[in-house]
Parts: sequence; C-alpha cells; structure tokens
Amino acid sequence: MNIVQAAILGALHGITTVLPISGSGHISALRELLKVGSDDPLFVAMLWIGILIAVCFFYRRNITVLGAELLRVLHIKKQRERSAQGALQRRLLAFLLIGTIPMSIALFCRDLIGTLSGNLFFIAFAMMVNGGIIFTSDRFGRGAKTARKMTVADAVWIGFAQLFSLLPGLSRTGLTVATGMTRGLDKRFSADFSFLLSVPALLGAVVMSLTDAFSAAFSWNALLFGLIGMVLAAVFAYGALLLIHRTIRRETYNHFAFYCWGAGAVILFLALIS
Repeated sequence: MNIVQAAILGALHGITTVLPISGSGHISALRELLKVGSDDPLFVAMLWIGILIAVCFFYRRNITVLGAELLRVLHIKKQRERSAQGALQRRLLAFLLIGTIPMSIALFCRDLIGTLSGNLFFIAFAMMVNGGIIFTSDRFGRGAKTARKMTVADAVWIGFAQLFSLLPGLSRTGLTVATGMTRGLDKRFSADFSFLLSVPALLGAVVMSLTDAFSAAFSWNALLFGLIGMVLAAVFAYGALLLIHRTIRRETYNHFAFYCWGAGAVILFLALIS
C-alpha cells in the first residue's frame, strides 16, 4: 500500500459505508479484483474511527441530549424535573439499546463474513438484493411513526437488519432505513435512528480492530496510512451524511437502488471473466 491507495480507500470507505450502497461490498470487490486494500487491523481501525468521528459530529446535538439523559437515568447527573421531552429521550435510548443487542451475534460470525468477503459472486448477488430492498422500501414504505409511536418490535427488526448488513454487499444504512420504513417509521426518523444506532456498532468495530492490532506487529507505515485514511474517511463520510439527508427529504431515493443493481452487475461480469 502507498499514500495514494490509503487516501482512496479512506474516501471510498467513508462514502460507501454511509450511503446505502454497501461499503463492505465495494471494499471487498476492490480487494479481490484489483488486489488493492489492506487487512492491517490498525489501518482498518483508523478507518472506522474516521467514520465514527463523522457520525458523532453530524449528530452531536442528538448524542449530547441522549448522553445527558443517560447520565440522569444512571443518577450520575443531578435529576431535574421529569418532562415529556425527557421521557421521549429515555424511550429513544431504550430502543437504541434494544436495537444494538442483535449485533452481539456478530462475534460468532467473523469467520463466515471473512469467507464471504472473498466471494465475488455472493457480493454481486447481495448488492442486487440490497438494491431491491431499497427500491421496495422507497416505493411502499410510507409511514409516519417517530420515537413516540415506535415499538420494541420495530427496534428488534432494525437491530437484526443491522446484523445482516455485515454480509458483504448488503448496506447497513440501506437495510436499517428500509426496515424502519417498512415498519411504518417516518423516512427521516428512520434515517436518524439508523445512524444513531450505528454509533455503538462503529465503536464495536473499532474495539475489535484495535484488539487485533494489539496482537499484531506494529508498523509505522500502517499508522501513517491509517491517519491519512482516517482523515479522508471522516471528511467523505460527513459529506455522504449531508447527501443522504438531503436525498431523504425528497420524495424518492431509489436512485441508490439503480446504482446497486448496476454495481452488482458489473462485479458479476468481472467475476465471470476473471
């Protein structure tokens, strides 16, 4: 790997992880087809840190409010008079916790995910499926529920959607937002809930990658490339967050579905001739 490749991987990781087009699918396909990429756990960890920084900065107000309410719930911060807004924040915190629980299963699926990441045919098929999910939810998912009317079942479904999105070719953003919409959630709230739910998932990815990094040989090159990738991942992930929210405000966002179908077809073609 060189500096240019590290920059490209950071930017690509930031864009494709946030947009509903599957970061894992793009990175895995790039690695298999062009032999470009890095399995160095320190480099990978720093890419995840970059995306985590972008999401936390974008949702800094929401996270600050939820964090303050969590401290009050834990009696670390002085209790104030209970309000309807505080109750709503506690309700949202509970749903985020419930939605995070299914991700614990991922600890037992790392080998399977690693194997599928090298299978271009699976990646191509999964990206086409991802496109179908986005198209269907955008066409038929017209709900109006927010945190006030969201249910435990909604949080569980979205949590399992996040778990299945670990498969290469499926998008975390695409699956969780689509699941929320098909469960009757408002499109904008579904996106906000999805990205807030991504924070503990990203933290988990960082911790797992850093754990692997501590058990591997340290490389100054990996640190340098990681810093470059982290900065680019953060910048492009933030830009992608702005884009996805601007798109969601519009009537439709099914152009992401057409992109996934096209990308899946290209990967399938390249897999057949390679």
